[in-house]
Amino acid sequence: MTDRKTPCYNRFGDEILNHVILAGRIPERNRDLPGAIGRLGLEVAQATTGEEALRLIRGEKGCRLVVAGIPAEIAPRAFLAGVRKRFPEIHGVLLLERPDPDPPMADDFLDLSGKSTAEIVAAVR
Repeated sequence: MTDRKTPCYNRFGDEILNHVILAGRIPERNRDLPGAIGRLGLEVAQATTGEEALRLIRGEKGCRLVVAGIPAEIAPRAFLAGVRKRFPEIHGVLLLERPDPDPPMADDFLDLSGKSTAEIVAAVR
């Protein structure tokens, strides 16, 4: 990992790595997202498949997960529950595209469907 510019803390006050994993296909409107997040001083890793994202998550502690899209057959609630159970080191999930109109109720889940890159970067910050 590169040198961290500023410390980052989870909701419990524990310092976490400044690492963001982008999983899935980034929407065209947000194609500049990886660079925008990188300019915050956060290290960005991109994964185009679920397996690739899981491999990246297993290699990091305290990363943030930005999900570009969840397959339509998986409800966001079920997806988030699965991520939380398998990877407690993830402290935040940001969803860029959501097929299910019923948002999950979770304080560490943020639905950013249809938002601009600037709004997503502000949420990651």
